[in-house]
Amino acid sequence: MAKDDNMPTKKEMIQFLERVEQLTEDDNVFKEKLGGLLRKIGDKTIAPNDTSPIRHDTKSENHLLSNSKSTELEQRIHVMEHDNDVLRQQLNQLNHINKELEKEKMGLLDLFKRKEQDVSHLQQQIGDLNQQQQKLTQNNEHLNNEIQHLNQKIGSFNWAKSLESEFTFLKQVQSHPELTSILLPNGDDNVLQLIAIASQWNNVLRVWDAIATQVKNTQQAISATEQQILEHSLALFNLTLQSNQATLKNPETGESYDYDIHQKVSGSGGSVEQVLLAGLYNAAGENVRAAIVTTR
Repeated sequence: MAKDDNMPTKKEMIQFLERVEQLTEDDNVFKEKLGGLLRKIGDKTIAPNDTSPIRHDTKSENHLLSNSKSTELEQRIHVMEHDNDVLRQQLNQLNHINKELEKEKMGLLDLFKRKEQDVSHLQQQIGDLNQQQQKLTQNNEHLNNEIQHLNQKIGSFNWAKSLESEFTFLKQVQSHPELTSILLPNGDDNVLQLIAIASQWNNVLRVWDAIATQVKNTQQAISATEQQILEHSLALFNLTLQSNQATLKNPETGESYDYDIHQKVSGSGGSVEQVLLAGLYNAAGENVRAAIVTTR
């Protein structure tokens, strides 16, 4: 049989089988069919008595295919082991991150619980403060009512306070028997009656005359209590006037003695030495009682 130049050589067919093995290593059925077909083609290109090289090449082919597959499997196993290591490391990292996140989660939960407790405590304090404020408001309203009530009472007794000086006047009059007979004719302690009697002009004159009689007899100056009684009686009388006022006037020490406005109880000189009782002038400014003095 003549050799066909278009037919592949035995070496080329072996190389082709190795490539087929690499490309279709997972399809054994296809590989066997394709290998059988190629061997038939190879048998036709070789002499009938030259079969041993073919058997020898077939064994080499199987050996090469087995070595190639083993090498590739080892490479794949190595890659898979490497990938497994990488995945294991990533898994460990994820587990570590998960643990850290779990810790943070627990920390946040604890913080949230504490904040909830703080908020609850603050709400309770606010509630207590509101109750205290309500009580204080009620107490304040009660105190304001009490103050208003007391102010009303004070207002109702203001007239009594205005009479305080009149009660002092009453005690002063009661300590002086001669003046008591003039200002308290009934001998009682009716302060309103005392005011009514002392505010009359003729009773002011009577008080001045009673004190003048005592001064002339003792030749002693009017006492402080008698001075206050006379001045208070004159002040009550002036309350009944609308414009001019009645007054008491003391001569100046050393001024010239004047028979019209002075009464001398001792001394022979022409000037005033001591005033024992002030002169009394009416609302018109007229001297109605001359001052009692001593001269030198």
